[in-house]
Amino acid sequence: MIRGARVAPPLTIGVTALLLTGWLVGHDPHDPSSLMPLCPFKLLTGWECPGCGGLRATWGLLHGDVSGALKDNALVVLALPIIVIGWAWWMLNAATGRPVEKVPRSAALAVLTLAITWTVSRNVISSW
Repeated sequence: MIRGARVAPPLTIGVTALLLTGWLVGHDPHDPSSLMPLCPFKLLTGWECPGCGGLRATWGLLHGDVSGALKDNALVVLALPIIVIGWAWWMLNAATGRPVEKVPRSAALAVLTLAITWTVSRNVISSW
């Protein structure tokens, strides 16, 4: 596979993320008239999923409101630097032709466990 084809997936995701982030700067998800998407998990269960509040948290970070972002979704705030570093690593490997290794099963299980724990704890605590 030529390098251009290898770079296309991470580059497409990076450019899409930048465009969506740029759009989010001008659209406050705290405002009900901003037409933000509704969470299907929350609509079906009444519980907040691990990503619920992620747009509000990202908007808060983009506007310098770290405490508000943490309040909206601390998991997203803490995960964003890891996601950006992971994307940069993927991009670097694709650009230099190095193989991108699969995520170890133990890491995937740890992320799944964290997401489930976060979901249950935030919903149980908020119901008190």
